[in-house]
Amino acid sequence: MKALAIIEKGKLDLIDLEIPEIGEYEALTEMEACAYCNSTDHKLIVSEFFPGSFPSILGHEVISTVIKVGSKVKNFKVGDRVFRQRLTDDMLPGGRSNWGGFSEYGVVIDRWAQEGVEHDPQKYPYDQQKLLIDVSAPEATTMITLMECLDCVKSSGAKPGKNIAIIGSGPVAQSMATFAKLLGADYVAAVGRRDVHKKRFMEIAKIDEYVTDISSLPKFDIVIEAVGSKDALETALKIVKDNGEVCIYGIAAESEPYPVEYTSDPRVKSIGGVEGRAQAELVEYIKNNKINLADWYDVVMPMSDFQKGYDLYMSGGAYKVVLIR
Repeated sequence: MKALAIIEKGKLDLIDLEIPEIGEYEALTEMEACAYCNSTDHKLIVSEFFPGSFPSILGHEVISTVIKVGSKVKNFKVGDRVFRQRLTDDMLPGGRSNWGGFSEYGVVIDRWAQEGVEHDPQKYPYDQQKLLIDVSAPEATTMITLMECLDCVKSSGAKPGKNIAIIGSGPVAQSMATFAKLLGADYVAAVGRRDVHKKRFMEIAKIDEYVTDISSLPKFDIVIEAVGSKDALETALKIVKDNGEVCIYGIAAESEPYPVEYTSDPRVKSIGGVEGRAQAELVEYIKNNKINLADWYDVVMPMSDFQKGYDLYMSGGAYKVVLIR
């Protein structure tokens, strides 16, 4: 099978691997589509996140179809469409996996059966789960970021009576701003570096304000740092209330970590998203036309065009690039 790998710092290529052998609690999957994560995948490619040996297989925004199940699998069957197929390091002789979704075949684990617990994604929210709605493969890949961002924004405390600022202008920041409004926050603003992003924030996220200059902004109850940079965290601390909270979602580059004086501020905390418990709620937003998945990607191309796709989103020529098998 073919898999998309970082073969050296800053360089991508397709490599040949053996199709994975599955264990008794595992299912073999065939990739339908996988999207580039605009932040994480780029940082992996340039060794600014989880630096290490090569080749390294990319991909976590992936949707696949189950084609074979192990003897003790209870909660997946052939034909199910599932999120987050993976490869493990031992499947890449001499290399390693950074999730490994960009591969023609992958593996999902029936964790509920493996751990002997009830199949309850709210109580046991494993991220390798069945897709609950009939959507296209490119649309399904966007749900991974949306689920994670929905859960993050809920964890931040977004609700009526709160005003919220999102620092960032990429897909994650736009998703978080969208959910802050949908969850009923009184006032939602986004802080970006370029005015070019304002239209999407205002028309899709439907927020109250998008700015590149924070001087006119009030102080906020909650500020979410969705970039992963020292400058973004510094901006967040400037606009949060004295009794407010700064929630760090972004991942700082290895070469420029967050300053200790920022992260030790008592108002600062890290948040993460548990996407597995957010799917049912996201599906309701989709069914009620609150979220249009077509808004969250704009380019689809075959995996063989991986370099063109990467260059396109890095140059700002695409919002979200999805590669299909």
